[in-house]
Amino acid sequence: MHHFSDASTCGYGQCSYLRMINENDEIHCTFLIGKARVSPSKIITIPRLELTAAVVSVRMSNMLREELNLTNVDEFFWTDSKVVLGYINNDARRFHTFVANRVQKIRQSTEPEQWLYVPTDENPADIASRGRTINELLSSNWFSGPSFLWEREITTSDVVLDLPVGDPEVKKIQTLQTKTTESKDLVDHLSKFSSWSKATKAIARLLRWIKRDKASSPASVSEQEDARCWHAPKRNFQIGDIVMDIDETLPRSEWRLGRITETVLSSDGLVRKAKIALGDKRLNKKGERVHKTSIVERPAQKLVLLLEAE
Repeated sequence: MHHFSDASTCGYGQCSYLRMINENDEIHCTFLIGKARVSPSKIITIPRLELTAAVVSVRMSNMLREELNLTNVDEFFWTDSKVVLGYINNDARRFHTFVANRVQKIRQSTEPEQWLYVPTDENPADIASRGRTINELLSSNWFSGPSFLWEREITTSDVVLDLPVGDPEVKKIQTLQTKTTESKDLVDHLSKFSSWSKATKAIARLLRWIKRDKASSPASVSEQEDARCWHAPKRNFQIGDIVMDIDETLPRSEWRLGRITETVLSSDGLVRKAKIALGDKRLNKKGERVHKTSIVERPAQKLVLLLEAE
């Protein structure tokens, strides 16, 4: 079966033909059905009307196969709209709702390879879309079908099926690229030190750099004294504060730094205890800490505030 569809501003329609070859290789074509409809009063673009006519062809195909009980018959669908062929053969782009729904209906019942291009002057469905008088209809190819269906070999036209640039039915895809940068404050840098001694030496070197002193020697005792800015807290500890854990069983140079993760308030509103995250000061051969961060609970009097949380 061969189905032809066409559309114009006046109307749209389709016509179907059955092409048979007998045992003597004689070809015969017969008219099966034709359907014509008036275009909607609402203004619709020609490509949309052409696509709607193609959907009508698919519906007629389904109806004919069911009514004629045809199970093993080759079917071909012809249109003179290259845009419609581009829509049907498209696998990469997304369309707006009107076109997307109709292309889906077409591809549910047919394959893109079944859709072929026919020049307008050979398309009998052009009669359904524009209308003819009785005499014009009798002298046309409406009942007999186009002449190439009567030939032994049907030749098809090679057309480019790429969608035109700027087609309004194609959804525009907007791609956004986001780039995030992680900013670290002094609190984040100090939390990497596992002992007060190492933190003081680092601050001493930093103060030396601020003074534009390019000396590469280790921090002196006086520079380390200047860098020691720790003091007793003048306010309650808060989550995020960087503190030093006073461990009287260890030398002061081995006291560890930590970040407060939770505070415990007493009835008078003062922080009496706090949970802090401590990092292991021991490193393996790769320079990584031996154990992950541990959470310990310490009394407030055993903590010294170094940096307040922002």
